[in-house]
Amino acid sequence: MSTFRFFASLLTATLLLTQPAAAQLKNFFAGPGAGASNTTGSRNTFVGAFAGFSNTSGNSNTFFGESAGSKITNGFANAFFGTFAGTDNTTGGLNAFFGENAGRKNTICLRNAFFGASAGTDNTSGSFNAFFGEAAGANNTTSFSNAFFGAGAGLSNTIGRENTFVGRSAGIENITGNGNSYFGFEAGNPSNLQNLTNATAIGHRALVSRSNALVLGSIAGKNEATSDVNVGIGVDAPTFQLHLSKNSAAKPGSSSWTVASDERLKKNVQTFTDGLNLLLQVKPVTYHYNGKAGMPTEYGFPLK
Repeated sequence: MSTFRFFASLLTATLLLTQPAAAQLKNFFAGPGAGASNTTGSRNTFVGAFAGFSNTSGNSNTFFGESAGSKITNGFANAFFGTFAGTDNTTGGLNAFFGENAGRKNTICLRNAFFGASAGTDNTSGSFNAFFGEAAGANNTTSFSNAFFGAGAGLSNTIGRENTFVGRSAGIENITGNGNSYFGFEAGNPSNLQNLTNATAIGHRALVSRSNALVLGSIAGKNEATSDVNVGIGVDAPTFQLHLSKNSAAKPGSSSWTVASDERLKKNVQTFTDGLNLLLQVKPVTYHYNGKAGMPTEYGFPLK
């Protein structure tokens, strides 16, 4: 039922045991300045120089690394591992930051998970974010509900929300766009369209350039891609831009339709030699309506 403070230097190591008020229980602080300001906080573990330095009443926090969580005052249930991880956090809670500078500027946000050096480092008050990978979501400030997975994924995002970027540098050009989904190495939007909404790009270097659109695969010459992608449905080796395993398609709720001009659907193809003579017998005319309908000049064929 004690607070343990362990201060170490190159020359000396001293363990101090205290008996604080009943509310201040089960703390462990190790390192110069670790937990130095704690008064009523309980169930905290601070290891590293100045880890949890400013904590006064925060509970159930775990900080490992130099200055990890050093500015926290009454934040709760946080886990910061790494030099300067969560350094600026003051009252935020239920956050997990792992890696040097991960979540460093976080102040009051809740329920974030940042894993990787500098992941979410500029996040100040954004909540419900998950950034995994070096510098993933590094410039995110106040946005929420984003999921960035991969080194540099969502790197430039600042206030864009509800985005999902998976792959190294996926969505790296998105800044304020919302509700976008990019999957694949450098999949995303062009640098001059940084605020798309509900856009989806799937595949290596896949690029989408308008909102409410979905792009499958790379396009040669776009986003540094060198080849086009063929899309197959029901086939594993598509040879056309869109390759189907069937020769028909349907519209649910309506009559079925087919594209019957496909050469592969025909046989016994013969030259039609009378076509020109028949066309020469067609005599198009111009005409006016008789005024009863107020219609303009029309083109067509006379009725008999």
